[in-house]
Amino acid sequence: MKIHHAIAFVPAVALLLGITACDGSSGGGTTGEAATEGTVVVTVQTSGTPVDNEYLVTIGDSTEPIGPNGSLTFNNVPVGLTKVGLGGLDSDCAVQGENPVNVRLEGGTVEVKFDVSCVATTGTVEVTTVTNGDVDPDEDGYTVELDGRLRAIGANETILFSGVDPGTYTVAVDDLAGNCTLDASTTLDVSVVAGETASLEITVNCVPKGDIEVTFESVGNGDPDNDGYVLQLPDATIAVNTDETITSPRFVAGDVELTLTDLARRCTVEGDNPRTITVESGVTAMTTFTVACNSSQLWVPFDGTLLDNGAQPQPHDATVVGDATFGTETPNASGLSMAFDGAGDSVTFGNAEELNVSSSAYTVAMWMRPSAVMGTQVIWAKASQGEIPGVTTPALYLEGDELRFGLFGGAPQTISAGIVANTWYHVGVTHDGATAYQPYLTGIPTAAANLAAANEGDNGEAAWTFSVGSSTGWPTGDFAGQIDDVVFFARELTAPEMAQLRSDGPARL
Repeated sequence: MKIHHAIAFVPAVALLLGITACDGSSGGGTTGEAATEGTVVVTVQTSGTPVDNEYLVTIGDSTEPIGPNGSLTFNNVPVGLTKVGLGGLDSDCAVQGENPVNVRLEGGTVEVKFDVSCVATTGTVEVTTVTNGDVDPDEDGYTVELDGRLRAIGANETILFSGVDPGTYTVAVDDLAGNCTLDASTTLDVSVVAGETASLEITVNCVPKGDIEVTFESVGNGDPDNDGYVLQLPDATIAVNTDETITSPRFVAGDVELTLTDLARRCTVEGDNPRTITVESGVTAMTTFTVACNSSQLWVPFDGTLLDNGAQPQPHDATVVGDATFGTETPNASGLSMAFDGAGDSVTFGNAEELNVSSSAYTVAMWMRPSAVMGTQVIWAKASQGEIPGVTTPALYLEGDELRFGLFGGAPQTISAGIVANTWYHVGVTHDGATAYQPYLTGIPTAAANLAAANEGDNGEAAWTFSVGSSTGWPTGDFAGQIDDVVFFARELTAPEMAQLRSDGPARL
C-alpha cells in the first residue's frame, strides 16, 4: 500500500514509541473491524548548528527530507512492525539514542522523535571584495585561495569557504588587472574557530588606464603606400591608412611597444620601429610614425638582402655574379654593404625599361670604398654585351686614383684625382636627357661634362644591363672594395637633393 505523508515544520513533541489512537480507540477502521493502516509522525529537534539544511527520514521503502527542527507525517502506513530511521546527517551531527527505531503500528497514530546534537569541528571564512575606481574596474574579478582551495570572486562580492579546520591562514589574491592593486591597509591573515564564521575584507584600488594616440604621415617624393599599414600592439593588430590618426584606448600604465609593418618596399619608417612609448594613468600618450616613400626606380641598400626598395612598377632585385658577399664595413652604420674582391665579382640589376639611360633624364648614385687604387675598376656601368662600335654606354670607374665618368667611344671626364684607398665616398651622376652630365662627389657637384647622349636600345639592340663592380662591356676592370646604397632615379636630381641623398639617403627623394 502506498504511504501518504504531509510535511509541517512545527516544534518538536515528546517521543512516543507505541500506539496512541487519536480518539482513544484502536483506530484505523470501522467499529468492530481490525485496522490495516495507521499514521506515523516524525519530529526532529537539533541542538547546535548543522551544516546541512535537511536530513532524510526512512520508513519502509519510503524516504523523505525533513528539516533540522521539523515534523513529517506519513499516512497510510501498513500496521505491524515498522522501522523508522533518520539519515543524511553531517559528520558533525549525531542522533542521541536509538536510530533506527522499531515501532509497532496497530492503527491510529505513532509519534517518533529524534534528538540530534551537532558539535562543530570546522569553521567558515567569509571573504568580501571591495573595489575602488569606477573608470576601469577589474570586470573579470579575482581569484582567492584559502588552504589550497581556489575560488573566483567578483570585484564587489562575498563568498564563503565552509568546512575550514581551525587555525590561522593567509589568503592569496590573484588575477588582478594590471591597473589594480591591493590596498595597503588590507590584511590577508584570518583565524578560524570551530563553529564560527571569520570575516575577511579585501580592498582593491583600480586606477584609470591610459590611451594611445598614433598619427601616421607620409613624406617624400614617391607616392604614398595606398594600401596602408598594419600597427602591431601588444594585444591587437590594427589596419591603418597612410595619413590618419587613431586612438587605441584602455592601456595599463607602463611601457607599450608599437611596430608598424606591411610597408611597401619603397617606404621606410623614420625613427624607431618598433618603438616604445610610456602610458600614464588617465593620460593619452601620443606618437607619430613618419613614413617616407621614395620615387627611385631602384634602391638596393644591401642590408642583408638583395631586395630592391625602389618604386614600382616592378622591383629590380640584385643578382650576384662571382663571389661578391655582404661586408660589415659601412659608410653610415647602416649594418652591411656589398664586398667585391676585384676578381670577377659584380652585382647586376637587369635591363628593365624603366632603367633606360637613352634620351631620358636619370640619376645614379651610391657609396664606394676601394680597397686599392690601381688599374681600372668599374664602380657602375650601363653596358651592352661587349664593346660594340657606335654604342655609347655610360660608366663611372676608377683609373688608378682618378675617379672618371665617360661613355664608350668618347673621352672620359675626370671627376677627382687623389682617391684614397679604404675611404668611403658618395659618388653620383645626373643626366638631363640630352648631353649634359653632372658628376657628384660626397654630395657636391664637380665639373660638368657635355658628352654624347647614350643610345640604349637603338638600332634594335637589346636594353643594356645595369651592374655595379664590373661591366658586361666597356670598360673592363673589376672593382675591389665595398659598395653600398645603390640608387637609380628616372629623373635628374637637383644639387640640394644630391646633398640630401648623401646625408640622409633616398627615403624622402
